[in-house]
Amino acid sequence: MTRTRTCSWWLALAAVGFGAVVAIAPATLSGQAGPPSSDTLLQDLRWRSIGNANRIGRVSSLDALENDWTHVVVGSASGGVFLSLNGGMSWTPIFDSYGAASIGDVRFFQKDPNIIWVGTGEECGRNTATWGDGVYKSTDGGKTFKNMGLKDSYTI
Repeated sequence: MTRTRTCSWWLALAAVGFGAVVAIAPATLSGQAGPPSSDTLLQDLRWRSIGNANRIGRVSSLDALENDWTHVVVGSASGGVFLSLNGGMSWTPIFDSYGAASIGDVRFFQKDPNIIWVGTGEECGRNTATWGDGVYKSTDGGKTFKNMGLKDSYTI
């Protein structure tokens, strides 16, 4: 029985595509000679970074209460603001009906967690984010927000 030396399946999948993994796996499992080993297939490939262009991912900001880490607010670069009261096990969108979905910063006022600040407009602007329309403040734990100004700042 000829056995080929293979790298893990996910590396082969990422490097040479699904079709090549399907072609390699049956021959290896059946004991037939099959195609060249994955070492041969991958020997000329080199890893390189192809993204994310701004390296911060798509979560632009997060904050938690200093005295209760389970109380978390997250700002998404192009998807709004989310609140969790159970350490991230579940999330509630709290900014869907306001001026901008692109968020640059979110913060709790640590002395009163009912006060939440949201700066709109992702700070690392790119083709998938939109401009913001200022800074918002909630005084009721994220149930409602009021624009506090800086409407023409575009990014916070």
